[in-house]
Parts: sequence; structure tokens; C-alpha cells
Amino acid sequence: MERNGESRPHDSEPPTPHSLMKMGSRDRGNMEDPDGTLASVAQCIEQLRQSSSSSQEKEKCLRQLLELINTRENAFGAVGSHSQAVPVLVSLLRSGSLGIKIQSAVVLGSLCQENELRVKVLLGGCIPPLLGLLKSNSREGQIAAAKTIYSVSQGGAKDHVGSKIFSTEGVVPALWQQLDKGLKAGNEVDHLLTGALRNLCSSTEGFWPATIQAGGVDVLVKLLTTGQSSTQANVCFLLASMMMEDASICSKILAAEATKLLLKLLGPDNEAPLRAEAASALKSLSAQSKEARREIANANGIPVLINATIAPSKEFMQGEFALALQDNAMCALANISGGLSYVISSLGQSLESCSSPAQVADTLGALASALMIYDSKAEYARASDPEEVEKTLLQQLKPQLPFLIQERTIEALASLYGNGILASKLANSDAKRLLVGLITMATDEVQEELIRSLLIFCNNEGTLWQALQGREGIQLLISLLGLSSEQQQECAVALLCLLSNENDDSKWAITAAGGIPPLVQILETGSAKAKEDSATILGNLCNHSEDIRACVESADAVPALLWLLKNGRPNGKEIAAKTLNHLIHKSDTATISQLTALLLSDLPESKIYVLDALKSLLCVAPLSDMVREGSAANDAIETMIKILSSVKEETQARSALALAGIFDVRKDLRETNIAVKTLGSVMKLLSSESETILAEVSQCLAAIFLSVKENRDLAALARDALPTLVVLANSSVLQVAEQAVCALANLLLDYDTSEKAISEEIVLPATAVLREGSNAGKIHAAAAIARLLRSRQIDSSLTECVNRNGTVLAIVSFLETADSGSVATSEALDALAFLSRSTGYGEQVKPAWAVLAEYPSGITQIVSCIADATPLLQDKAIEILSRLAQARPLILGNTIACANGCISSITRRVISSSDARIKIGGAALLICTAKVKYQQVVEDLHGSNMSTPLIHSLVGMLASSESSPGADRGRKDIISISRITEKESEDDFEKSTSVISGVNIVTWLLSILASRDDKSKVEIMEAGAIEVLTDKISESYSHNMLNDYKEDGSIWICALLLAILFQDRDIIRANATMKVIPVLASLFRTEEGVNRYFAAQAVASLVCNGSRGTLLSVANSGAPAGLISLLGCADADIHDLLELADDFALVRYPDQVALERLFRVDDIRLGATSRKAIPALVDLLKPIPERPGAPFLALGLLIQLATDCPTNQIAMVDTAEIRRHESAFGAVSQLVARSSFGVQAVQPLVEILSTGLEKEQHAAIAALIRLLNENPSKALAVADVEMNAVDVLCRILSSNYSMELKGDAAELCSVLFGNTRIRSALAAARCVEPLVSLLVSEYSPSHHSVVRALDKLLDDDQLAELVAAHGAVIPLVGLLYGRNYLLHEAISRALVKLGKDRPACKMEMVKAGVIECVLDILHEAPDFLSAAFSELLRILTNNASIAKGHSAAKVVEPLFQLLTRSEFGPDGQHSALQVLVNILEHPQCRVDYTLTSQQAIEPLLPLLDSPASAVRQLAAELLSHLLLEEHLQKDPLTQQRAVRALVNVSTIWPNEIAKEGVGQLSSVILQSDPLLPHALWECAASVLSSILQYSSEFYLEVPVAVLVRLLRSGTESTVVWCSECPLVFRAFIMQDRDLSEYNPSGSSTSKIISCSHQLCALGPDCPNPKQQCPYTINYYSDDTSTSGFLVEDVLHLLPGNSDVSNKSVKAPVVIGCVLLCSYLNAPDNYHKETFSPFLDSYTFFYFRCGNKQTGGYLSGVAPDGLLGLDLEKFLLGVFLQKLDTLEIHFLYVLTKMILEGYFLGTRELLANKLLLFCLCMGKSNLTYIVGVDACCIESSCLENPEFQMLVDSGSSFSFLPAQIFEKVANEFDRQVNAPKSSFEGYPWKYCYKSSPDGVPKLPSFTLKFATSKSFVVKNPVFVIYGTQGAVGFCLAVQAADGDIGTIGQNFMTGYQIVFDRENFKLGWSESNCKDLSDRAPLNPTGNNSSSNSLPTAQQQSAPNSRAVSPAVAGKTPSESSAKCLSCLAKLFSLMLIAHLS
Repeated sequence: MERNGESRPHDSEPPTPHSLMKMGSRDRGNMEDPDGTLASVAQCIEQLRQSSSSSQEKEKCLRQLLELINTRENAFGAVGSHSQAVPVLVSLLRSGSLGIKIQSAVVLGSLCQENELRVKVLLGGCIPPLLGLLKSNSREGQIAAAKTIYSVSQGGAKDHVGSKIFSTEGVVPALWQQLDKGLKAGNEVDHLLTGALRNLCSSTEGFWPATIQAGGVDVLVKLLTTGQSSTQANVCFLLASMMMEDASICSKILAAEATKLLLKLLGPDNEAPLRAEAASALKSLSAQSKEARREIANANGIPVLINATIAPSKEFMQGEFALALQDNAMCALANISGGLSYVISSLGQSLESCSSPAQVADTLGALASALMIYDSKAEYARASDPEEVEKTLLQQLKPQLPFLIQERTIEALASLYGNGILASKLANSDAKRLLVGLITMATDEVQEELIRSLLIFCNNEGTLWQALQGREGIQLLISLLGLSSEQQQECAVALLCLLSNENDDSKWAITAAGGIPPLVQILETGSAKAKEDSATILGNLCNHSEDIRACVESADAVPALLWLLKNGRPNGKEIAAKTLNHLIHKSDTATISQLTALLLSDLPESKIYVLDALKSLLCVAPLSDMVREGSAANDAIETMIKILSSVKEETQARSALALAGIFDVRKDLRETNIAVKTLGSVMKLLSSESETILAEVSQCLAAIFLSVKENRDLAALARDALPTLVVLANSSVLQVAEQAVCALANLLLDYDTSEKAISEEIVLPATAVLREGSNAGKIHAAAAIARLLRSRQIDSSLTECVNRNGTVLAIVSFLETADSGSVATSEALDALAFLSRSTGYGEQVKPAWAVLAEYPSGITQIVSCIADATPLLQDKAIEILSRLAQARPLILGNTIACANGCISSITRRVISSSDARIKIGGAALLICTAKVKYQQVVEDLHGSNMSTPLIHSLVGMLASSESSPGADRGRKDIISISRITEKESEDDFEKSTSVISGVNIVTWLLSILASRDDKSKVEIMEAGAIEVLTDKISESYSHNMLNDYKEDGSIWICALLLAILFQDRDIIRANATMKVIPVLASLFRTEEGVNRYFAAQAVASLVCNGSRGTLLSVANSGAPAGLISLLGCADADIHDLLELADDFALVRYPDQVALERLFRVDDIRLGATSRKAIPALVDLLKPIPERPGAPFLALGLLIQLATDCPTNQIAMVDTAEIRRHESAFGAVSQLVARSSFGVQAVQPLVEILSTGLEKEQHAAIAALIRLLNENPSKALAVADVEMNAVDVLCRILSSNYSMELKGDAAELCSVLFGNTRIRSALAAARCVEPLVSLLVSEYSPSHHSVVRALDKLLDDDQLAELVAAHGAVIPLVGLLYGRNYLLHEAISRALVKLGKDRPACKMEMVKAGVIECVLDILHEAPDFLSAAFSELLRILTNNASIAKGHSAAKVVEPLFQLLTRSEFGPDGQHSALQVLVNILEHPQCRVDYTLTSQQAIEPLLPLLDSPASAVRQLAAELLSHLLLEEHLQKDPLTQQRAVRALVNVSTIWPNEIAKEGVGQLSSVILQSDPLLPHALWECAASVLSSILQYSSEFYLEVPVAVLVRLLRSGTESTVVWCSECPLVFRAFIMQDRDLSEYNPSGSSTSKIISCSHQLCALGPDCPNPKQQCPYTINYYSDDTSTSGFLVEDVLHLLPGNSDVSNKSVKAPVVIGCVLLCSYLNAPDNYHKETFSPFLDSYTFFYFRCGNKQTGGYLSGVAPDGLLGLDLEKFLLGVFLQKLDTLEIHFLYVLTKMILEGYFLGTRELLANKLLLFCLCMGKSNLTYIVGVDACCIESSCLENPEFQMLVDSGSSFSFLPAQIFEKVANEFDRQVNAPKSSFEGYPWKYCYKSSPDGVPKLPSFTLKFATSKSFVVKNPVFVIYGTQGAVGFCLAVQAADGDIGTIGQNFMTGYQIVFDRENFKLGWSESNCKDLSDRAPLNPTGNNSSSNSLPTAQQQSAPNSRAVSPAVAGKTPSESSAKCLSCLAKLFSLMLIAHLS
């Protein structure tokens, strides 16, 4: 095979033409000529070459040559072998006659049938003459040329030579040209040429560009409609390829309407190739063009494409064109539908709507096609749900449905299950595919059964076995194995294979159905796939049962399997080898021989499966056969050893692997010489470079080394492999390293090898395998480490190596995956156990096991090895874990407690083990567990009945322990436990009680068991523990007397256990107890304090629980003297002993307890014992630094001894020392007694406070507090004593006293600081720092006293500053937690005092989280604390920054809830309301809340009736803020309730409040668009009527329209009052007395303008010519207008200059006026009839530039109408007639006044400042537009802005184009010297705060026009005023919507503006006009505020959507009834506030 492969070098590379020519000539060189063909060909060619031959002769020769080529097979060779054949033919084609050319072309075309000759023809230069012949007029010539061109173009994509020639000769353009031109030959030539182009499109360079350039698209479209079928097929192919190459072609094809033709070509009337190519063209078109997809769909293309996809099935089409048609049509359909997934889902859904079986069948066919071609690309675009498709298809498998539907359904299912992508998502898709395959091939009856099985299986109603009905299905499948087709046989065998893999019952069923013989037969005769499946089935059968295996063997399966092993495919060989392994269970000589022969033969080429089979046989071959020379088995293994030296690496590797398998299971063979021989051959391969060989060889060595201890010859040879294996173990290839480590592990079984091995060389690779290797590799790696450590002492270098490589953690990690009872676990634990015995070697090298303490997660794995494991494994785990008892006792205890059964297992080992290390280690583990789970330990011990055996075992161990208890003290590997769980300091850890080691652990465990379980105490006593402990103490005490003895702690631990046991009275009564008393007494003479302390504990237990006799024995033993020696020790010196006492429930001070109890006994108190004790006690009265409490304790005992005992008293008096301490005798008792006498007790108490002990100080402070509480005036006496008590208290607070004493001192401070004189003393200031420092200490009850003391100090301002400076805020806030409400109240008071007038303190409180702390407590705080908290929050939120902050936002909802408490008092309500007002008065804060009206409004309404005026005031103010919120306005019920509550108090509003409210209420009542809700309007009317009834002076403030509208009220009281009041209409006249009204009747020059006047052209509005002419001017804003009647009059206009001599000019004008009656817009006739008498009596006219206003005018923007300048005749109510004697110039002076002034000026006045403007037509009027070249802020000018601005006096403010605005505003912001701010309700973006001195100097603002004229804006800002004057200002410029800005009134301020319409010029000059509005100046110094509101955002809109004029606006127009409501509500609230205040 290999040689054959080498002989075909050209398979991957196409041959070159030269090589083909050489090959041809070489092959034909020896050709024979039996029939004279060669001679005939040569003769013809020679005759053609002769020039003398005539044309007829040449034609004849050519015909003869053509006949030879067509009739004789060897003619091709003859022509090809003739060197002159092709050149002669090409020469004739080029220069012959027409006939010769035609014949030459035909001959050349025939030669092209052979590729070699085709290349010769191409190279001969045939292309140009062929193209020339094609262009001729001869039909025959065209056909001949076309055929030859077609033939010569068939080289394909690999024809590189042809590609170059065709490209060079311009064949492609020429062919397109001829097609376009049309040839005589017609369709026949078209077919050939399009075929040639089809051949060339994939190989010719530049084909597509040349095609497009030559107009190929148009040619193809034309041919598509006119060509024949074959031509159309080529056209469709070219179109498809062209569209994929260039998508732009699609549009041309669509334009040519080729889509419908392509769809038509898909029809069944056309041939299959044409249909396939048409589908391909549609596929490309739909893929490249979205428009094409729509056109195809619109042309009903989807059904056509569906029919095309199912055509192969319906029309029984076969072959490549059928598949192409199906695939292309479906792809086109997918493109149109959005992807194959959409097609599949659509087809599935359409099945339900199909109306006929034929439609269902067609749809199923299309679905089958879609499922067949579904690929990864479709899956990526949109994944289909195969389960849904399967479900849909299964619904079609119904018995009653037609056969065609079932057939198509099965076809679709086959496509589904055969599609790898879809099938992978389905369960059991292989089985379903096979079932469907069988169904398609089965007969009708069988098919029904299989369909039923398929449905059961697919519907998850059973397994495959159940679906096939078990044995019946097996029989059916077996029946199909015989005479069925090969495909059916394959499916049946594959199904049987699946069944045998999944179901055991099927294996017996196959056997019983006689399936074995046909399966064996298939092994011999079946297809390759069937053979493999059959072998798999037989292997499964053999593996299932020995009986079945015998049946298979008897069926002669072995030869068939051997044949498959030899000749099968690789997969078949592998299966055959595995089956042979299962089949052959005993040595078979013949089989072994056959397999051996296969090893030596050429076939099979690969020996791996033969080796596998041979391995199986040799594993069971008898040893005698294996070692006997000449036997088949021996020959086989010898052959396997031999082929280790094969030249093929694969064979070497597999042979080594097979030998490894044999030696791994054959221990007997490992101990023979064969193993040695094998080892020698295998070791030679260790030098191989193949990684595979190295891995397999290492595995073989590992197997052989298993017997290295038994086979010494093997061991001797194996040692030589150690260095090489070490190198391999460090290989970077994991597999090699892993197998090498396995070999090393087994090699280390040899003791000599283990000793010679270098530790690091083994540990390093083994650790690497433990981390990364397989499970088997990890097992051997752990074994390697364990076997290495077993043979050596663990020294520092080995420990350092283990630590460096992380070996311990790697082993522990391996334990996670190992079985708990396996050999692997044992090896790993062995390694850890050896390492656990290592010790540290200084700070540099830690013990190896110490890493577990640093990574405690590994403990769990070791603990899991204890429960339910063998005793050996348990002991190893206990030994390992016990080393961690000192470092990680808590983690270790918790882990053991969580492991089920672990406690019992440890206890069992402690009891049963004879190893002291295991006993002590187990005890240590139980101690660790009891420390965290004591109760669980006790329950487990009692539950397993092991408590008593454990105790006896432990006591027995104590009894049998070494006679020298300290013998193991110096051992480093001794087991220890740590008593302290956390290492607080090195001193703590070094104390003698911190570590328990060795056998003392046993005593410790007994102490733990006894401390909490009385039953255990008795059991310990019954086990003889007291005797054992007594002997142990005595023995240790005797050793203690030796100079070189080092204490090991056994004495005090034994004493501890005795102290615990003696808590039981029954134990004290035992005889052994009396023997222990002298021993305990002797311990008081030792130097170790711990021994004496626990001796005292044991004595205390005896004294407290013993009888009188026991007490006397203790007294007589001399123990009292030892107890006295312990009195008064400082707690700090014995804190570890005190902790132990607490842990074991012992008394903390046993010396005191024991002595006090002993001295209660009269016999002892009156006896010699007390007299011996008195001198010692007296000695303690003098101060002893190390025993500070001794004097006080001694004093108490002396008092006890002296009471009622004269003898003892005399003894004391006789003692010299008692006289020295006489003042101390009974000092406390005397002072307490004297404290009731008054002031005389103060000084002694202060002295004790200064010099006494802590307990005395406690008493003194208590006495002073009681004294001062009874009489506070005595505080001065305390301050005046010789030693100032405050200084003493300061010293106590600053010193290292207990927190309890400091708390008492702070309490006394709080009492003293209540006195102003003491508080003002310097000593009080010194107390601040220590008091504050106490706040940061750990929480204690003393903190309350400290806070109270600070609270008293805060009453002094200077001290308050000092407290704040010392940082009291944060500690105080930190104490706000828990439920100590009294403390919280005190803290709140203190914080309130700190926060007053200290903003920094407030901010510090907020940052410290005071608000959050308060809120945590507030919800459950009592009312008194809630009030305190509210006051604190009030102080905080008085700061605006805090009120606006995030923290303050959290208090809103809780405070509203707090206000609902019925018991919450007025003080708290006031504070809470003030907090809410502080927060919610800021609009930006209100936005953050979404409280409902139920939450926010309801709590406030009851507070409006509060008896406290302050509460009422704040409630009303808060209500006004809330009702401004839109979401609260959505609840009309709550709105009305709130407003009515305010209305109820409006009747008593005072005058000054009414004045403020009349104007606001008037605006609300006049609101018409949108209308105010009626209920609210009535409220406003009711309030206003109440005001007017209260005082008549308010009538003059009410507009007439308001008074009239009040008459429409539905409230009787309001209407009656208005109709009866005599002053209503008098007010009409009084209102206008100061408004400079115009009255036509008062003017001598006024004339009425009638409807017939030339100026009146208002159409239907003037029906009567004599009627007065009305007018209406509509402004830009919606529904905003002014209207009236026209009157002609004369205005006397003065020039604008200062020349008073100039006479006025009379200017006739027409003025628009309005009748008063136009205000009556009554809804019905009733009102007009009612009030017409009054109107008739008081009818008059007045001038306000139009007095009937609507929209924005009516709302107050321009209440007197609008006077302005227009480019038309009408001037918005005023127009001028042009006079010949006067040039009309209008001067507009804008000074922010109510009425605008208009003056006339002269052109000369503004001669220097004239600017051309243009007139631009807007929507309905002309406008003034000026060009701006530059815009400057100070000297900084924008570069080339070049924009335009509209000059509009009707706009209040100015606008700039958006881009210009941003630049100007940013520059202004940069230069202005003021902090940036924002003001609610103002539309400007750039606003600033003003300083106390007013608005700062502003940067200048200049506009430069096109004529280099500069326009300096006088005042570009808008000043905002508050109650105290100017509070800020804004740049009064906004961004315009469009590209044109606006110069509004604010820019015109300070100028006289001239509009010269005649010359289109704009002029300006500075104005000296006064500000008629009496406004405050720009930099106000007074307390003035603006009287006019800012115009609304509607007014400030862009230039093209102006609202209303003039410059000075009134009340902001309301935009909705909600805003009216909020305005009204706020007004009511403000009035109510003022009233309540």
C-alpha cells in the first residue's frame, strides 16, 4: 500500500501540459499499427501539409481524417503522436478556404475529446482563427467554430494554460458580442456559446468584468426568453453565478422582469437541468436582493418553489439535477422567508390549514427538503426546534391518513433524523433514524408494526425495547438479517446493536431468537458497517453471560472476528479485538497461533488490535504454557517482546502496552525469567524520542516492577532504570511524566532503590502529577511519596522540599477524588502520616503538616477518611489531624462535628488502639470537637454506649503513663492542643496554661467531660481517677523538687480535674478524697502560681461542697496559709487562670471563697487556724504592688475574724502592724455611716475618692451622689473642699481605672456640672477630653453618665466649642443604636446643643450617619424620644445644604407617619413639621418624593386645628408646598379637602393679607383657558367675597371683570352679596381713574370710523355700513387676541431730541377702543337682562389699546392691550396715515413699564447709527431682520458667527441661535464674577447668586452689525429679587429653535429705536427716558422687590412662536387647572400663615 501510494505523485497536483505531452509521447512511442491507422493518419497529415494539394484534396483528407478519429480508437493516439498534426490543422483553419476551415475546425473539435490533445490544440493557436470563423456569414462555419470553442473550453478550473490563452485572446468579449449580434445558426450556436461561457466563467481571468462590460446581462436576459431549453439552462447558470459575483446585477434582472420567467422555468414542462439551473438563479437572486425577494413572493413564487422542492418525489426524478432542483428551490424559499428555520416552522404550521391530502403531501415533501439541507449556517441565523418539528410530523402518522401522506411523513422524519445538527438536539435520534430507515424499506405489514413502534418511542411512552414490543421486535429484526437488502440489513443490525447496548433482556432475546448464527454470518458477508455492529452485538452478548458466550464461541465466531481483525476498517478492527477479549476466556492454542501469525504478517498493517486480542488470550494462558519453549503462548509472548524492536513506533508502543496489561494481572509471570527478559527489551526503548513509546514503556515498567521485591534478578536490573525514569518523570509531557512516576512508585517498593533515591527527584515530579495527572497517576504519585518517606528519616532538606513544592496540599486535594476505603486513600494517608511526624527546623523551615493549618479547607478531606473506614486508615487520619489540634482547634472541631459518625469512630480508636500516639491524638480531636460542639460529643458518646469505656480507657492511660511526666516535654513531635483559640500576643501563648501536650491531653479531656456532666464525674471517680491523680501529683511534686526538672503542666491539670470532681458531694465522701488533701496543701509550697491557683480551686471545691469534717481537715492541713498567699493578685496577672475558671464553671477567686467559707466555721474562726492567719492577713494591709487588692481583702477577713471574737481582736491589737493601719479599719463602713450627717461627710468622701481603693472609690462616689441629690446646694461644698472633687474626677476619668468607676465618676460630674459656678471652673474644661475619649470605648452602661455630663457642659457656649473641637460628634452618633431610649434622648439633647449655630458640626453629624441612625430607631421609639429626634432633625435641616441632601430625603415619609401618632405632643409636632418644611420648601427636593395624598395631606389637615399656633402655621405652610406637586393634585378629593380647610379660616384674614391676595384671586377667577374645576373656582369666589365683605377698601383692587364674574357663582351668599352691594359699579369708574385712559367723547378731534370707511375692510363682521368699525388682532400665541372698535383722532407727537422749541406734529391716527359691555360674556340671557340697566347708566369708552383680551392677555400679560409697530397698515390696534409733510419714524422707548410709550424722532437724531434691515415674510406678517457679524463679551468676540436676528419689540426677552448661544453663554459664565446657581420658575440656564452688595459688575455684551456698527446691550441680565433685595440674576438670553435670533425688549432697554421702513433702516441712540415702572436699579441697595412676575416659558419661546407682549408682563399665565389649583392653594396657605402668626 505504501509503495502504491508513492507511485502517484500527481494526485494532489494537476499535471502540466509539458508533462502531459511527454507522458503521451512516451506512452505512444511503442504503439503498434495492426490496422494501418497510424499510416493512414500520417498520410492524411502529409497530404495536408503539401502545398501542391488542391482545396478539394485537402477537404477530402480532412474528411478522411475525421472519419478515422470517429471510427478508430487508436486514431487519437496516432494524431497526438504526430508532431505536425495540430500545427497543420491550425494552419488550415487560419488560411484555408471556407470549407477547409470548417473541416479543420471539426477535426480540432474532435481531438479535444482527449485532454492531452485539447491542450495541444490550445497551444497551437486555434483561438483567433476559430473566432474569425465564428464571425463569418457561413451557418456551417459558425456551427463548427462554436462546437470547437465549446470543446476547447472544457478544461475546468485547473486549466491554467487555457485560462491565460482565453483571457489574452479576448474570447469572452468576442463570444458575448456574437451572442448579442445574433448568428445565422441561431439556437444551436447559442447553446454552444453559452456552454463555452459557462465553462470559462470559473477559470478565465477577468471573466465577470469583461462580461458586464460587454453587456452580458442584457444578452442573457434576451436569451432567457428566446433560447432553447439547453441554452436557457446555461443562461440561468451564468445569471446565478453573475449575481453572486456582483449583487448590483440583480436590479437589471428585476428591471427586465426576468423573475416571472425564471419561476415559469421551474414548471414540470421543462427539462430537469433547466429547472435546476432556474432554481439556482432564483436562489442567487433572492440571496442578493431584498427587492427580488418581495417580487418573487408577489409573483406567487412561494408555491412554485415549494412545488419545485417536492418535484423529485412527485415526478420520480433521480440524479444530480433532481437533487440540485430540490436544494436550490428550498434555498430560494429560505431566502424569501427569512431563513430555513422560518421555512420549516411555516411549513409545519401550514399543515393544519391544508385543505386536501395532496396539499398535505406537498407540504410534507417541502418540509423534508428543508430538513435535508438545514445546516450550521441556518442554525446560526435562527435555530429551529427539532422537537416541535418532530411532534408536528408524528401527528401526521395516523392510520386513517392516505398512504401518500404517510410516505411523505416518513421521508420528512428521515430528513430530520438524518440531519446531524437537528438530530443532536433530539433524544435517541440514532434509534429513530434506524426505525425510519426500516420503515421505508419494509413491507406493508411490517411497516405498520414499525410505525407503531416509532410512535411509541417518539412519544416517550416506552424505551426502544418496549417500543419494539420486546422479544417480538427482536424476532422481527432477526428476520430482517437474512434475505433483506444490504441497507435493510444494516438498519436491523444497528437497531439490535443499540438494544444490546441499552437493555440486558435483549441479549437473551437475541440468543433465543436464533440471532447468533445470522450475526456471525454477517461478520463474514455483510457490509463493513453491518460487520462492525454485528461484532459489537456479539461482544455485548459474550460480556453478559457465560452461557451466551459459549453459544457465540460454538457458532465459530472466532474465525470471523479474526478475519475482521485482519481485514476490517480501523473501527472494525478495534471492535473485533474487544469482542475477542470478551469471547475468549481460556487459552486457545489455535487462536493464539493465528494471532501470532498476524503479528508477523504484512496484513493487517496496524498490529494494535491484534496485540489487544493476543493480550486477552495470554492473560488467561497457563503459566506452564507461557514458560514452555515452543508452545503457542510462549511463541506469542516472545513475538510480542521481539516486535518491541519493530521499526514502526506504533507497533512498539502497542506491544509495550499489551505486555503491560499482561504483567499487570499475571503476578506469576512477573516472577519468571520472562519478566527479566521483557524488562531488558523494554528498557532499551527508554532512549526513544517518541512520547507515545516512552509513555507505554513506562507503563510496562510499572507493571513489571510490581514484583520487584519478589524477583531479585528483576530488582537488580530494574535499579538501572532509576535515573532514566527520574528524567522521564520530569518530562513536560504529562502522559510520559505520569507513567514514569507510576514506574518509580513501584520501583520504590525495592528497599535498596528507595534508599538510593534522591528525595527531591521523586517529590517534585510526584507532586506535579498529583496536581495535574489522571486519577490513576495520582494514586501512584501518592504511593511514590509514601514509599520514599517510609525508608528514611524526614530531615530539614526533605521538609523544605515538600513545603516548597506544595506536596501536602496536593495530596489532600487528591483525597477529594479518591475512594475513602481504597488503596489510593491508604497511600495518600501514609504519605501525610509520615509528613505529619516531621518537625520544624527553626523559623525558616516549618513542619510539613503546618500548611494544613494555613489552608484549613484540606482538613475536611482527611476527616472524611475517619468515618466508616478501616482501623488502619482511621489511625493514619487521627495521627495527621492531631498535629493540627494546636493550630486550628475550632476549624478541626467543627469539621469533625459535621462529619457523620466521625466522633464515634475516633472514640472507638481511642478505646481500642494500643498505640499511645493514636490514643492521645484521638483525645486531642475529641477536645477540639467538644470545644465547639460539646453537647453533640456527649450525645454521640452516650448514644454509642462508649462514654464509660472511653473514661476507663483514659484513666487507664493516665495510670500507665511514664513515671516521669515531663519526659516527653522536649520532644518536638509530641501532640499538643492550644487552649486559646486566637493568639492575642506572644505573652499569652507562652503562658504555662496555653498549650496542653502529651498525656496531659487525656487529663484535659477528662476535665472537659466532667465539667458539664455529673454522670461523667462519678464514672471518672469509679474508674479510680482520684487515686491516679493523687499519685501523679505526688510523683510530679517530688520531681518538681529536682533542680533540672522542667514543669510540663501535669500538676495543675490534675488539680483542675480534682477541682471539677470535688464539685460532687458524693465524690468528696469517697475514702480517696481524704488522702488528696495533704497533697493539695503541699502544692501551695511550689513556685508555680498556676499549681497553687488550681490547688486553691480544688480546696475551694472541697470547702464549698464538703462536710464540716472535710473543712476541718482542710484547715488542719495548713491550706489556709497557702490560700492567704494568693489573696489580692491583680486580675491582669492571672487573667489566663480566670479564663480557665470561667471555662470550667469554677469560682474566679478560690482563695477568697475558701477562706471566707472556712472562717464561717466557728471552730476554725475561734481556733488556732485563725490565730495563725491573723499575722499573715495583717501583713497584707500594707501596700504590695503585685497584689493591689490584698489590703482590702485582708481587711474584710480581719473584720470577719474580729466579729464577736475578743480573742482574735486582742490578737490583732497585739500585732504591731495593725496599729499602723488603724485608720483603714472599717473605713468604708464609717464613711457610709457619716454620709447622713451632711456637709461634714463631704471632705472625707473626697479624700477617699482621691486616695482610696477602687471599691472604696465606688462607695465614696455613691455617697456623694446621694448626698448631692438630696441637697444640690452641697455641690459647692464639694467644689470648695481642700482637694477639689472635679480635679479628682478628672484624674479618674483620665487614668487606667475600670469603666465602671469611670462611669460613676461621669455620673458625679453630671450632678456637679449642673451648677453654673462649677461648670465655669477651669477644672470642668479639663474634663472634656477624658469624657469624650470615654465615648469611643467599648459600649457599657457608663456611656449614659458620660453623655449626661457632656450635656451639662454644653450649656456653656465656650465649653460647647471645646466639646466640638475634641470630636464628640462622631462618638455620640455612634451610640445611636439599640433600645437604650434614655441614652438616645440624652444624646439627642447633646447633639442639638452642639448643632446650634455650628454648621460644621451639623455636616459632621450627617456624614457620621446621624440621620440613618435616627431612622433606624424612630419607628419604634417612644413619643418622648421621637420628639427629641424631631428637634435634632429640625436643627440639622435648618441648614439648606443638609435639607437638600440625600440623607435628609430619607426622613420625609417617617416624619409623616410620626405626625399620625395621636399621643405625639405639640412640641414634637412643631419640630417634625419644621423639618418637613425645611426639606419640602425646595422644589428640587419635592421631585424626589412620590408620597400619596393619604400619606402626605391627610396627616396635616387635623393639625390646621391645633391649639398651638406654631403648629397651625407650619402645617399650613407645608400644605402649600405639597399642593404644588402635580402627583398630589391628581387626587381631587384630597385637593378639595385641603382647600376647604384653608377656606374655613379665610373669613378672619386681616387687611394686609387681603391686599396681597386680591390680585392673585382675581387672576384665578378670570382664568378661562383652561377652565378651573368648578369646585375650586367656587372656593376662590367664596374667599374673595369674604375679603370684600370684610372691608370695602378692597373693591378698588378688584378688576371689573372679576366683579361681574362673581355674579355667576353658584353659591347663594356670593351672588346675593354681589348683586346687593351698591359699590360694585362705582368701582368700575374708580378703577380707571389713574390709568390714563383714552375717552373718545372727551376728545374734540375724535371721529367714529364706520364700516363704510376705507380703512374698514372686515367683511361680514361689518354688516351695516353705518355701524362702528370693529377690529380684532390675533397674536402669534394660540387664543391670544385683542379687539375693539376703531376711532379716528389726532395725536400730538414730540420729537425725541431735547430741542423743546420744536413744535409738535399732528398725526391723524385710528385708535381701537372697546365698550365696557364686551366684558359680559354671560353664558345665558339671564345675566344680560339682569345687569343691562346698570350698564346703560354707566356706559363710557376709554383707551387701552384694545380692552377685550383673550388668552395670554387676559391672564395679565397685557391687560391693557398691545401697542406695537407693524409693517402693514394696522399697528396692532394703532395705525398711522402717511402724511406728505411728515416722514413717519416711530421711536420706541422700552423701560419696563406697564404702558408702553411711543415717540417720534427725526432721522438726523440717529444719523450715525443706522443699519439696513430686510423685510422677511413670515406666516402671516412681515418681520425686521438684521445681519450680525460678531458677538462679543467684553473683548472676547466669536469668530465669524454671521447670523441673523429678528428685531421684535413684542418679545420680552432675546434669543440667539443655539450654537451662538452656547458660545456666548460660556464666555459670559467665564467672565462673570459670581457663583452659579438656579432659581425655580425661571427659564434661563445661566443664573448666578448676587453678593450682599448687589449684582456685581457685569461683562459688556456687544452685537456688531454688517455695517461695522456696534450695539451695546445695556442690561443683558434679569435681576431676581427676594424679601431682602436682589438674590440673584440670570443671563436673559435663550437659545432659539431655528437659525434666526431675536433682539427683544431687554436688549432694547436704554435705547431709542427708529424703524425707517421707507429706507429699510434701523437706528438707535441712548435714551434718557425715566423708568415709569419705578423699578429698583440694577444694583439695588434698598429692600425693593419686583412687583411683576416673570413671563412664562410660553412667552419666552423661539422667535417663530412668540407668545405675547409687552415687555412688562403681569401674572404668569396658567397652563392648566392643576397650576391654577396650586397657585390658589399656595395663596390660601400664605394668608393662613400670616393670620396664624
